[in-house]
Amino acid sequence: DLENRVKLAKNFLNNDNQVKIELILKGREKAYSYNAIKILENFVKDLGDVKIIQSVKKQGGKIFAIVAPKN
Repeated sequence: DLENRVKLAKNFLNNDNQVKIELILKGREKAYSYNAIKILENFVKDLGDVKIIQSVKKQGGKIFAIVAPKN
């Protein structure tokens, strides 16, 4: 499933669009948010050579990052 999301994100980036990657944590997941941060960082690495607009940030029950294509 993660591979499909990476593929879709690459499609958006190839069309010169920004991509907001967001994980919503529920229940006990909030206590182990460091795992979600690792997943998000790996996702950004899998996208390849991108410009990070907003680095990985935790806000409440969400963890997100915004990336854009490098020009």
